[in-house]
Amino acid sequence: SFGQSSTPGEYVAQIRDGFRLQIGGVQMQQADGSMTDLGTVSIEADNAVVWLSNDGPVGDLLQNFSISTPDRPIELYLDGNIVFQQGNRVIYADRMYYNISSEYGMILSAEVLTPVPQYQGLLRLKADVIEQRDRRNFSAFGAAITSSRTGVPSYWLQADKVDLQDERNEADLSVYAPTDASRETQMRATANNNWVYLRGVPVFYWPTFRSNLSEQPLYLSSLKIKNDTIFGTQVY
Repeated sequence: SFGQSSTPGEYVAQIRDGFRLQIGGVQMQQADGSMTDLGTVSIEADNAVVWLSNDGPVGDLLQNFSISTPDRPIELYLDGNIVFQQGNRVIYADRMYYNISSEYGMILSAEVLTPVPQYQGLLRLKADVIEQRDRRNFSAFGAAITSSRTGVPSYWLQADKVDLQDERNEADLSVYAPTDASRETQMRATANNNWVYLRGVPVFYWPTFRSNLSEQPLYLSSLKIKNDTIFGTQVY
């Protein structure tokens, strides 16, 4: 269903009973007036609501649907079995809100898969709530991070809150090329109240740490156990 909302110049579309949508050529206007190509966006969900602002003829909606600007944003609310893919990042969630223009989003019961070449696979982030504040900065609450490929991971990092910052330059951020291995992920993580689990058992605790996810290992750089007559058994 599609129609005009109670707000002048705003239109609302509602999709029910499952859908799959692939949008190509989506563009976003930068502060300097230039346009950035956001690549192909693929969306699957049970239900969706789309808000689109348009102050011109209704016929302009088709053109405006592929261009999101600060004064004419495109907003999405998705519900149920969500699969949201943009470039090399895939998000699975129960509920999700996303403003394409400001690149702000809130995701509930989420799992994010993103490739990290140093781990020879995908880095998995599961969280109760994920907030994307902009293109570079994310926060995850009730988060678990692992590079394990098994359905139930044998190891993971559990944290109350994880802040992720993408440190790539603007040129790399503007290009979404999932098959381009030369564009490596450069994510820096800051985590609070952290536990490392091995096969479901907590084995290591650290209150706060900051790490570049492109550098291995994620948890520890070295481990040493020694014993002497002065200090007894020691763990480093």
